Amino acid sequence: FARGQRRFLGDVSHELCAPLARLQMALEVLAEDRTRPVRLAVAGNGRTSPDVLEQLGRVRDHDFREAVAGNWSAPAEVLVRLARDRIVRVRLAVADNPYAPPEAVEILMDDEQMFPIAAILDNPEAFGEVGLRHLAGSPFPRYRWAAAENPNTPPDVLDALASDVERVPGRYIGHWNPIRMAVAANPGTPVEVISRLATDDHADVRW
Repeated sequence: FARGQRRFLGDVSHELCAPLARLQMALEVLAEDRTRPVRLAVAGNGRTSPDVLEQLGRVRDHDFREAVAGNWSAPAEVLVRLARDRIVRVRLAVADNPYAPPEAVEILMDDEQMFPIAAILDNPEAFGEVGLRHLAGSPFPRYRWAAAENPNTPPDVLDALASDVERVPGRYIGHWNPIRMAVAANPGTPVEVISRLATDDHADVRW
């Protein structure tokens, strides 16, 4: 019975994997298609194999590199390389990819030509303690805001950010949010820091 069960499970696994394999083979063929939009669609397809994405991520046309950079299935080493791409849009696509590895995200943190806020907000687990301390010490207020609202930011860093006087653009035109507001809303902020912010001069922080 056990042998028959293993054979059955093996057959089921084969049947489930076969369609995916056929799809990837089809995408490999389409990656060589003469029509640019077709090849571009392959670069952005989450079923495209890592080897094909590696190749498309090296194409001179930056639209292909951008599509690969935003592909959730792109290999980590490809995203790390594209995080250093000369085209801002490509780097921004890496930043917007929630599966960007920590190494790629940390490369982008030093990028003065863009703000990878999407990656910071959508993928908080990408940052270890070193990365979060790096963010908190950034000259860019948006990065410090990202550290202030990240639930993994160390308590001593949140304590320091609770004294930050800078603001970042809010949801509405002309509305600015103090970085201290993010600290106050962070579930990891120490009680004593919350108590201090409860008497803050800014109403948005106290609220």
